[in-house]
Order: sequence, then structure tokens, then C-alpha cells
Amino acid sequence: MMVSEVREFYDSIAADYDTIRFGRPYFQQIDRLERSYVLARVRSGTEVLEIGPGTGRFTAEIVNRASSVTAVDVSEKMIEQLTMRVVSPRLISRHLAVEDISMLENYGKFDTVICMRVLPHLEDPTSALARMCSAVKHGGNV
Repeated sequence: MMVSEVREFYDSIAADYDTIRFGRPYFQQIDRLERSYVLARVRSGTEVLEIGPGTGRFTAEIVNRASSVTAVDVSEKMIEQLTMRVVSPRLISRHLAVEDISMLENYGKFDTVICMRVLPHLEDPTSALARMCSAVKHGGNV
């Protein structure tokens, strides 16, 4: 799937994404497990890069722990949903209008990089993982 198709798809469902994605008990349980795993690795006062935050379900909890959260998403409509959900001076949200994650090198160094359910949408996930690793400080988490 091309990035433009991914962007178009998520833009079209952004307003209803949470209901679509988390409307069933199974997916609610998976969500709880993922949250507990991810949040256990976000230390207080850290700088976090979240790639593909969608509507901000994780972001809403991460901003309470981190000193700053930079959230980037290919879907402008998802970023709009996120900014309606998360109101915090610690949040820096951006629409990532690129064909891959190659712009990560311009973001600097983070303590933690979070990327949930994004890799299957990428043409070159191996390269994206390498970029995420280069965006994290020594000893940080991806």
C-alpha cells in the first residue's frame, strides 16, 4: 500500500477510528496489554517521539509522564483528532508529510521512540527501524 493510500484511508476514518479499532472486547484487551507494556518504558521527565499516534490514545497517557512528546502521523485528520483529545504544553504534534520516515534524523535525539501498528504500512520497515534507532539517545528505548 502506498503512503498516499494509507494517508487517505486514515483521513477517511479518523473521526470514527477509536470505535472501529477498539469496539470489541478482544481489541480492548490487546490495547490494555500494549499500553501497560509501552507505558512501563516511558520514564518520568523523558523526551518521547511517537510515530503514528493516531487519535492519541497512548499520547494522552504519555504526556503525563514525559517532559515532551513529539507526535508525527502521516494522516492530518488523525493529528486533528489527537489535538482535540490531548491538550498539553508538553505535546508537539506534526503531520509527517513524507513518503517514509527518513525525516526522523532531523528530529534530534529522544529517550524513547514509540511506533505502534505502523510498520506494516511501510514499504521498507527495516530502514524505518534503523531511523528510529538513530533518533533515540544511547541507552534509550525503541
